[in-house]
Amino acid sequence: MPVQPTYPGVYIEELPSGVRTITGVATSITGFLGKAVRGPADQPVTITSFSDYERIFGGLHRDMTLSYAVRDFFLNGGGQAVIVRLYKATAGSAAKATYEVPNLTLQAASEGAWGMQVRARVEKKSVTDPNLIAVATRLGVAPADLFDLIVRDGGTGITETFLNLTTKESARRADRVLLAESNLVRVTTTMPSNSSPTAHAGTSADADVWTSTTKSTPAKNAAPADIAVESAVLDAAAYKGSQTGKTGLYQLEKIDLFNLLCILPDARGHGKSASGQGDYSTRQRVADLAGLIEALKLDRPVVGGHSMGADTAMGLAAEYPHLTRGVFLEDPPIILPGESLGGDQVINPDEIGKMMAKYMRMFKLMPRFVALNMARKGMPTYPDDEIQPWLDSKRRVSFDFLKAMGGALMEFAAAPLDVIRKIQSPVLLIIGDKAKMSIVSPEAAQKAAEWNTERARMQNENAIKYQAWLNAKKAEAALIWGE
Repeated sequence: MPVQPTYPGVYIEELPSGVRTITGVATSITGFLGKAVRGPADQPVTITSFSDYERIFGGLHRDMTLSYAVRDFFLNGGGQAVIVRLYKATAGSAAKATYEVPNLTLQAASEGAWGMQVRARVEKKSVTDPNLIAVATRLGVAPADLFDLIVRDGGTGITETFLNLTTKESARRADRVLLAESNLVRVTTTMPSNSSPTAHAGTSADADVWTSTTKSTPAKNAAPADIAVESAVLDAAAYKGSQTGKTGLYQLEKIDLFNLLCILPDARGHGKSASGQGDYSTRQRVADLAGLIEALKLDRPVVGGHSMGADTAMGLAAEYPHLTRGVFLEDPPIILPGESLGGDQVINPDEIGKMMAKYMRMFKLMPRFVALNMARKGMPTYPDDEIQPWLDSKRRVSFDFLKAMGGALMEFAAAPLDVIRKIQSPVLLIIGDKAKMSIVSPEAAQKAAEWNTERARMQNENAIKYQAWLNAKKAEAALIWGE
């Protein structure tokens, strides 16, 4: 504040400077947009480790590529991620599971099929228990109004226990407590209420406590409309969302800052996406991806993928060069004539789709244990915790998708080097060990690099020729105008 002089002399007054220190801004915050097993689907969630992701969104899942992207982000030094989980409801099915405990209706905390494996159990203590009486007195309710709720997720084995809940107005009102503390369920019954839930039979120590309908309440499943399912296929509209409602991509407007954005497109007929009759050709998958980029108005993003996803990314970079600034291909279907597809069987590149369709159709039709033995024998280097989900994902592929595999599904694989040669943006090709079922051999990778380099050399030569022609025209114009 100003100094008040009281006598002659020199006074020092400190004034705020107009100079402001430049503070550092984080440059490693990445937003991720895609499907997850569970977790909030209406707000972005900031996490600082993959452990956070596992706790909130359900961990790794072979059919949810978002989980692998987030894991690899943190494995490679990422510090902070913002997760935007997308979920699109399926007509005729529920988004969230419901649990109808007498006088207390619960609902899964988030959308998805995971909620169908959750069960709830209510327990009550004796109304003459002195400890219960003391708690009830402190809360201002009767001892008979208090109950304990135990919720178990059968998929993960996680159990949540909430003691001394009540449906009446108090500090332990069930809906508020579960909203603040539970990762599994929410209360949908209107509260406060004078009706207290009925206790289940038996004890929590009983061997059949989580299988008996009298000892715990399962998810409602009487009709198809009661069964919670995974998200329907995410189209461009689901990714874009509404700016007014702050859904989809616009959820990121709820946060202060992010520097990078990673979008996991929902490929038609892949993973747990709904499928059916339709066009599953490579060109249609490429058109889907191009349509998504244009709908979201993305400014030439870097695009990439693995295996069939790499096939799609490769096709996009070749057919829509104006939409990408770079592409990374992890083990794409680049096979030279006379090479094998990860084993001893030599196959022509144009036969890849037919061969894959043949084996996947067999996997679907035969019993799982037979298919598992067959897969283990054909891929002996795969660890068991990887080969089982791999097999299950293949068994879920629809027959309509398999029909396409024998035709135009892998059309770019028939002449991959021609596709590579058309790509104008930088390409990062990632390959594995051919002896461990990787698709791309070192020889095929080298050939692809040579073909792409040849394209770059030709473009460079053409650019030099054009520049020389342009300089000559400028020189002519200077002579004419006397410059």
